[in-house]
Amino acid sequence: MHRIFLFITCFFVAFFTLNNSSVLAQEIVTVRGTVFDGQTMGRLAGANVILEEIERGTTSAEDGQFVFTNVPEGEFTISASFIGYRVSKQTVITRQVKEINLTILLMPTILKGQSIEVTATRATEGESPVTFSNISRDDIEKKYTASDIPMMLDELPGVYAYSLTGDNLGYSFLKVRGFDQSRVGVMINSIPLNDPEDQQVYWVDHPDLAESIQDIQVQRGVGSSIYGTSTFGGSVNINTKNYSSDRYARVYFGGGSFNTQKMLAEFKSGLIENTYGFYGRISRITSDGFRKHSSSDLLSYFLGMERYDRNMVTRLNIFNGHERTHPDWDGVPADILETDRRYKKETYENAVDDFSQPQIHLINDWQINSLFNLTNTFYLVHGQGYYENLKMNNKLADFGMLPFETRDPNLFGADSLDYYETEGDTALYRSADGDYILKRSDLTRQKWVSKNQYGWIGKLTINLPDAVLDLGGSFYHFKSDHHGKVLWAGFLPAVYSPERKYYEYDGQKNNISLYANYLYDIYPKTKLMANMLYEHKTYAFKQHETALFRGAYLNQYEVTYDFYSPRMGVNYKFSDAFNAYGNISYAQREPSDNELFDTWTGPDDLGASPLFAKSDTVRSGGTVQFVRWEDPQVQPESVVDYELGLTYRSPSVVLQVNYYYMDFMNEIVPLGGVNKDGQPIKGNADRTVHSGVEMSATYTPFSFLRLNGNLSWSRNYYKKFTQNNYDPESGGDDLSGNSISGFPDMIGNFRITGLWQDLTGSLFFKYVGKQYLDNTQDETRIIDPFTRVDLMLDYRVKEVGFFPEIRLTFKITNLLDEAYETAGYYDSWAGSAYLYPAANRNYYAGLSLSL
Repeated sequence: MHRIFLFITCFFVAFFTLNNSSVLAQEIVTVRGTVFDGQTMGRLAGANVILEEIERGTTSAEDGQFVFTNVPEGEFTISASFIGYRVSKQTVITRQVKEINLTILLMPTILKGQSIEVTATRATEGESPVTFSNISRDDIEKKYTASDIPMMLDELPGVYAYSLTGDNLGYSFLKVRGFDQSRVGVMINSIPLNDPEDQQVYWVDHPDLAESIQDIQVQRGVGSSIYGTSTFGGSVNINTKNYSSDRYARVYFGGGSFNTQKMLAEFKSGLIENTYGFYGRISRITSDGFRKHSSSDLLSYFLGMERYDRNMVTRLNIFNGHERTHPDWDGVPADILETDRRYKKETYENAVDDFSQPQIHLINDWQINSLFNLTNTFYLVHGQGYYENLKMNNKLADFGMLPFETRDPNLFGADSLDYYETEGDTALYRSADGDYILKRSDLTRQKWVSKNQYGWIGKLTINLPDAVLDLGGSFYHFKSDHHGKVLWAGFLPAVYSPERKYYEYDGQKNNISLYANYLYDIYPKTKLMANMLYEHKTYAFKQHETALFRGAYLNQYEVTYDFYSPRMGVNYKFSDAFNAYGNISYAQREPSDNELFDTWTGPDDLGASPLFAKSDTVRSGGTVQFVRWEDPQVQPESVVDYELGLTYRSPSVVLQVNYYYMDFMNEIVPLGGVNKDGQPIKGNADRTVHSGVEMSATYTPFSFLRLNGNLSWSRNYYKKFTQNNYDPESGGDDLSGNSISGFPDMIGNFRITGLWQDLTGSLFFKYVGKQYLDNTQDETRIIDPFTRVDLMLDYRVKEVGFFPEIRLTFKITNLLDEAYETAGYYDSWAGSAYLYPAANRNYYAGLSLSL
């Protein structure tokens, strides 16, 4: 027994001795290294370095060096991160070595906080031969309050923004070089935000999105193919926040004129274990609006997650906005504007627009090796909502109902003569049975739409000697379902049940695009850019049998477009301070869905036909099933765009000037007036020209003072255009040489900013020149030039009690209380101008508490 015990004791002693000797052998490995800026090769102090498998971390010293001692044998992932740089991950094998010395290069993002997956879609000064402007996160924080994004872009060269309500909330619109936002490509992390059907951007569906934005780049002129689609006025590329850059939580409270209120809660995790980053925001903005009965109730959230792997970054974004607004599509008649600038035609209490649009974005960026980088983006967009109106004295047939007989001739009191079938102008018609025929009624209706879009965007970047080649493509499928229903109508028989549909149609659009973008260093100071974009688009429209829509009243069509859009440019860098560029582009764009239908009416109107040259009546068993249409009369528009630019940059001065000349064929232009849904009426013009000069300057004479401003002058005119009028025998009106309506001839911005300790104050001046309301160039049909002055104060205090930072903002818009109008149209039937007034002097204050 004693021998057995002695044997067991010796066995365990030998086992633990051998095991400990193995452990000791593993503990002698040292891993050390230095962290550098991958562009400047400067050493980075304070970088986070982690051996992930054994969960050991350290930070780099002042000289960028770090060290891990007593590292066991094995294979480990070492990751390094630093704010404003991409995470670096690499494999370290510690077998049969005593020491490993590493060099870690952290590559900075192009703009502070920018995530890896969006760098390729950004133009870079001194390299990209395009005209562009950037808005940083710091700019956003100092200028943004609660307004929609177009108002934040309003200070850039050639950019103009306005809202229907006059207070910069609700339905807001953006123009770049005078082109409306349906011809401006807007993207979030390179994912398109324009509606595929009408090509509009509904900013109101994304309230308070600016709080989740890191930076914005606005490119003016024909968009590069790296933006995935062809654009005319420009491209707006929005990057959301980098969730891993720093850690914070905050709440925000704001309020101001027109009973405007804003509440927000937000957090960002920073980088967790050099692998994960999380972000979340929820906001609510409410306002009564400047114009009467124009309130807004806007709710939004944004959730995001990032994961950094060895050679890969994956991001998931889920966000949504829900808007319930009381917009007024009709402008204020000019004669009423003189006495009531807050006038609104519709006073029905529940005249609302109610819509939500949740989106899911999944973005993966894979650095395959030093030569190849692959980015894949998948997205899903779902939108649903309606708007409701009270319609007075409308034909029953327009809402899917037939006139009906009644014994009562006074259903609408003293106004009954307007609602019944009449004999002449003074007597009600009465049938042989003694019945009266009611053909009109007062009613409330809702117009509903449901939209679903899913898509993919892919890009392979190949880093060649002295060149970078991007090969990419995209695909999306879009389907919309539209229907209208009558909620209530006066004195209807029981056969017409509540919420009865009176029209229904759907639209389907498919888009496939392929592109190549080549940036080549011809000489040390000269870069050549060449790209080609191919787009294949199909759009199918179909009305469904509903109420009175049947047989010959049902329309169908399908259109197909194939576009090739080449572009070439050169950038020459004279020195680090001075560079010049030029480019020439050709682009095409298809008509939107409402531009393919009848000028004054739409697919919800019984008897309205699409604007097509050919039709085929489809029958079955002798009965008309529907009408198929071919050969659209509204043609795709095309443009050749010439751009030249110069840039000078020094520590205290930045100067930029550029010239553009855009030669259009078949441009789809505003003809003056709006349709029944408030959309501008448009048509093709044979030849048009848009040309102009844009200049900007920034001067920083002292660290506490900065002056910056820009001036844009443009000439927008018809080179050849005959506009049809109401007399078919006249041959139309020759408008060649006239200015195109809706384009300001001059836009100027100037801001003076002062800094004193923790207080930043700025005074902003904006000038917008004359805009014609229609194409006649009648000087009585214009929007007058105006100048607006704004005051902005921003005060930040660090480490106040429990709060790491407290920030106070205060803004006065229209400081001088000027009365001016921002947009409008001319109604030739009524013989009157209709204008959208801006708000008088108004105030806003906000309090941000960091936790």
